[in-house]
Amino acid sequence: MKLSEVNANRNIIYNALGVFFPLLAAAFAIPYLNSSLVKEGFSLVLILWAIIGYFSLFDFGIGRALTFSISEIDISFKSEITSFIKGGLLIVILTSFIGAILVVVFAEFIVGDWYKMSDDIRAESKIALYLCAVAVFPTTITAGLRGALEGLNKYLFSNINRSILGVGMFIAPVISIMNHGSSLIAIALYLLIVRIFVMLLAILQLKSYLFIKPNIDLKIVISKLFSYGMWVSLSGVIAPLLLYGDRLFLAGIIGLALIGPYATVQEAIIKLLVIPGSMASALFYEFSSSKNSTVAIKKMSENYKMKLSFLMLFIVLIIILFGKITLSIWISEDFASSAYMPMVFMSIGVFFNSIALIPHTILSSKGEVSFIAKAHLFQLILMIPAVFYFANNYGLIGAAVVWAVRPILDYVLLNYKASSILKVAS
Repeated sequence: MKLSEVNANRNIIYNALGVFFPLLAAAFAIPYLNSSLVKEGFSLVLILWAIIGYFSLFDFGIGRALTFSISEIDISFKSEITSFIKGGLLIVILTSFIGAILVVVFAEFIVGDWYKMSDDIRAESKIALYLCAVAVFPTTITAGLRGALEGLNKYLFSNINRSILGVGMFIAPVISIMNHGSSLIAIALYLLIVRIFVMLLAILQLKSYLFIKPNIDLKIVISKLFSYGMWVSLSGVIAPLLLYGDRLFLAGIIGLALIGPYATVQEAIIKLLVIPGSMASALFYEFSSSKNSTVAIKKMSENYKMKLSFLMLFIVLIIILFGKITLSIWISEDFASSAYMPMVFMSIGVFFNSIALIPHTILSSKGEVSFIAKAHLFQLILMIPAVFYFANNYGLIGAAVVWAVRPILDYVLLNYKASSILKVAS
């Protein structure tokens, strides 16, 4: 298949629309939740979001492996596509059990001595986290189904699901508070219901593939998916820790009630990654389905990286110039005073995080996922002690500096490897 900028641009638009409404929902929901919940409750909701976001990637890389594998298959070979979808679903259902157990262990750990939470919220927090453990199942299954939809070039359906899921993530807690007060258990239950609904919707969208007989031995399919997916899964486990794992550590270092400003701006800054993420997702399909078009891939990737660099640089400058006054209006002046400088450093980090997604996509489409995973593991090993040192000595600003520097290293490593591969292939 030839590379198509028309198809890529259409899918980028779908991806962008898939996150537009969730961003609007977040802009409304975060101030409401901040004012409606006590500091510990609001901080825990942010932790719940982090956990759910983390385990959306705990599909052992099968979602990305499905996109990679299905994009190579002619759309008319339905039984072959079905083989991969069913094999992928079998894997993610099994990995869901591992994810659920990890959340339960995490719940027992953080409501013990690690998070400095009051006795009033401790028991409720544990039950809310147990509900998050249940949510791992629809979360990981939906991630796998999304990979299948994108492998079939059904980005419209994929992003309808993403939009519903994203809006529900922010609006469900608001509706919960309106109906049940500040109950963290009710909030977690509403988040679980949203996840189940979107999973069922994705199953409906793929019904023409799910209910026919596969024509490839599932053992062969599972082996192929794992050969690609195991490295993606390692990177998938590490990547969220690189993005918001410091939030989990900071809650233990400085206290759960004090990380609200940091976690809030981090949540907002991370949402900016939907822009390069929309581009990277669309380019991944193009590059994966056109693996032999190395010269064309190089040309297209350079073109999109230049566009992305200018766009993200403009956004970073806007944040630096108008971020403080925006935070003051959005939430409060006290909040802005605590959150502005961490946000400035994070915006610099998100610029490098964004442009790093272009070489990341090239490497993924070329099957070089082991290098990505090893690079992320190397960064995590450096980041954890750095967060502890700088947060203990320089507070939230120190943690934000670490968060900003890490993506620079990521870009250098991935861009060097991707450039080398394209140079050799051409």
